[in-house]
Amino acid sequence: MVEDNPDMLDNMIATLKNSTDFNLAATFKSVNDASGQSSIFRPNLFLINVDSVDALNNIPVFVDIFPDAKILGLVSNWDADIAMNVIAAGALGCIVKPFTAQDILENFGSDIALLVEHETENKRPDMPPSQSWKIRKEESLEVLRTAGTKTKILWVADKLSNMRALAADYEIKGAAAFDKFNVTDPAEQKWYHRTVLDYTSELKNFPAYREYERLFRFVFENV
Repeated sequence: MVEDNPDMLDNMIATLKNSTDFNLAATFKSVNDASGQSSIFRPNLFLINVDSVDALNNIPVFVDIFPDAKILGLVSNWDADIAMNVIAAGALGCIVKPFTAQDILENFGSDIALLVEHETENKRPDMPPSQSWKIRKEESLEVLRTAGTKTKILWVADKLSNMRALAADYEIKGAAAFDKFNVTDPAEQKWYHRTVLDYTSELKNFPAYREYERLFRFVFENV
């Protein structure tokens, strides 16, 4: 657990130690100390105070060093913008501190489960993936169209992560970046991401949405 407020840290330590569901391996006051020293404990869950920009920016470092561990961001007050950026960085989501052990259990994986529920596709194993792709995407997009705000936040965070990877490939490979997809036609990929942006446009004032849209324009400008 990473928390720089001593009183809050003591509160959360007591909460976790009083629970039989968690074994608190170590606490740190800074993300740099945590990322550099946590490997000896083989952690499977990080609780990281993300009130500071530095901590938020370091989440990808934890994802890279500890790919099998889960991450939950800790926030003093709920902020959908922070939550979206935390998820986009690779964490499961955020919980407000101080918390109870039950809060963690309820949030641990619940956001990802929600995303999976709303984005699970009928794979149609009797059809080649390239042939079923459009049908599958249309079905999942229809679910997104009527989804609640929390689900849309999760979608944008997930698609932003995908778009970052695609943009990085596109900058190097150009149109060949689309060769890895079941459907290699850039126009079809453009339709899909444009529709996601349209159906989540209520989030247009969030930085993560704006980054997703900016990268979309970069990749698909000439399509």
